[in-house]
Amino acid sequence: MVEYRTLNVGALAKISSYAGEAKKLLRSWLTRNPRRIVTALDRWIEEFRESGESYEDNRIGGAAIRFGALWGDAVVIAYGWQWIEACHDGDFDDTYFVVVSPNRGLIIYPVVRAYHWLTDRDRQGQRA
Repeated sequence: MVEYRTLNVGALAKISSYAGEAKKLLRSWLTRNPRRIVTALDRWIEEFRESGESYEDNRIGGAAIRFGALWGDAVVIAYGWQWIEACHDGDFDDTYFVVVSPNRGLIIYPVVRAYHWLTDRDRQGQRA
């Protein structure tokens, strides 16, 4: 079972900071338009995959956090979802920052998804 906890202002500010760093990399820092952000992210992912480049293991986590924060923010802006902290089986020592729908019926793990974008080359068609 998934349990939730509201994020404090400091955690939300950190997510926003990570999203801002990803926007700079994508050169989309001038927009808050979710569609433009996701389009820029899609383009960057496709170019990254086609280039054959890879992140070193010690950098992949940081990149996934930044891109996941940006994608999660786009979902929050576009659909009125909310960033929260989630854990499984009551273990708040092992948590995820996730976005949930207003009624908390749907949950997305943006950082986990971004990690897969960067590491799973077999999913060429998987996009933001």
